[in-house]
Amino acid sequence: MNIANPLSYLSQKVVFEYTDANVRINLAKRIPSIRSIDQLTPLSINYLRLDDNVTVINDTKYVLKVFRKYPDNAQIPKHHEKENKEGGADYDINPFGFRDLEKHRNPGDIVLKGGGIDELQYRDDEEGKLELERLLAYFTSVRNRNTFLCDQIEKDSINQVVTVQDPFIFLNPTEDDDDGEEDDDQSEPGSDIDDMDLDDLDEYVSFSPSSREEIDRIEVSHHNYHSAASLLPFQYGGTRPFDLFIQLITGSGTSIHTERFNYTKLHHAISLLRKKVFGGRRLITVNCLEIGMSSEILRIPFPLKFKVKNLKIMGFLGTTLEELTPVIDSSSFPLETLEAKLNLGDNADETVTKMLVINNERYISPDLIHNLKHPNIYCKLDRLRGREFPRLISNWVEMRMSIGFRISFSIHCREKAEKIIEVVRKRSENAVMENNK
Repeated sequence: MNIANPLSYLSQKVVFEYTDANVRINLAKRIPSIRSIDQLTPLSINYLRLDDNVTVINDTKYVLKVFRKYPDNAQIPKHHEKENKEGGADYDINPFGFRDLEKHRNPGDIVLKGGGIDELQYRDDEEGKLELERLLAYFTSVRNRNTFLCDQIEKDSINQVVTVQDPFIFLNPTEDDDDGEEDDDQSEPGSDIDDMDLDDLDEYVSFSPSSREEIDRIEVSHHNYHSAASLLPFQYGGTRPFDLFIQLITGSGTSIHTERFNYTKLHHAISLLRKKVFGGRRLITVNCLEIGMSSEILRIPFPLKFKVKNLKIMGFLGTTLEELTPVIDSSSFPLETLEAKLNLGDNADETVTKMLVINNERYISPDLIHNLKHPNIYCKLDRLRGREFPRLISNWVEMRMSIGFRISFSIHCREKAEKIIEVVRKRSENAVMENNK
């Protein structure tokens, strides 16, 4: 019987170099003897997305969450039940069983001011606790003055009055809000909401999604304990009514694999996972690096850097590019494309990227386009009003933009595009006729 000869060391490195990144990660995880070869072999990733607790490598998604395991037959707050069905919470839990308000930064972590910010989670610890206590005490007083709402109106009816907004909680009425005009009462006669004291809610009480679980906790406490002391999370002496686990959800296509580990802080689990996934390397080549919108703290193991071809920032550009400097290798510049949302004043020149891609979700101000100096701009979404196109073109003609300057737009309505071209053509012909007179 012939036994195939094993691959030589150099042959193994060549095979690893052209093996999919996720296959290499799984092999190194299962076969310790090949980890050294894997780490010494250059790693190339086609698509890499780094979000707060999400890591996507090519077509495989790694998500870390906090899972609450309640005892059998326990009364579970609806928000906790919903989060568990979605795999768990995206935030840490403190010893009291509530959302951890403390900032957690590991050595080498990068703060991204351009990312999504949860004001309640990332506020100073003591200040955040006081704000949460104030919130819960406020809702307790409202509940005591409107006890009929807790018993007679379904939660869906409450949601007609309590609107969810993010991220601030408006508790104090301001003088600016009172303009002396009476609001139209559009509620139907005879509805249960007509009798509600809206003054207690400062027009509309709004709370961030991070406070939903606290409100659910209030409901459970109200039914179980009937004690005002039990409503304040930092004044009751009970223990957490659930066990905590870190849950790793790995998905590729329709295949989903879930693993559960003993609880450690979520930020520590994220850092540990990325350290394992990236294998202690110093440089990884990435075709497209995407920084997610919820990434306020980017956790990348030091001293890893990425050699990037295309960079996609899902938040606003702002100073994000400068903040990413420690993890993007200098040989990446100029990038092939830089994609981001832009505010007035944001800019990037041709030394940074060969093409600047604007991905604003809302209307783009013509002034924003007018002030950009990059010679190759692409607006990914149709966010410019039709009448603004001819004005921009006229402005570029008057400014004598240099030859080679190019800006392109994605216009999804063919009729709109044809109309713009027709208007520009007619105005150009009229301008030529005026010049020839």
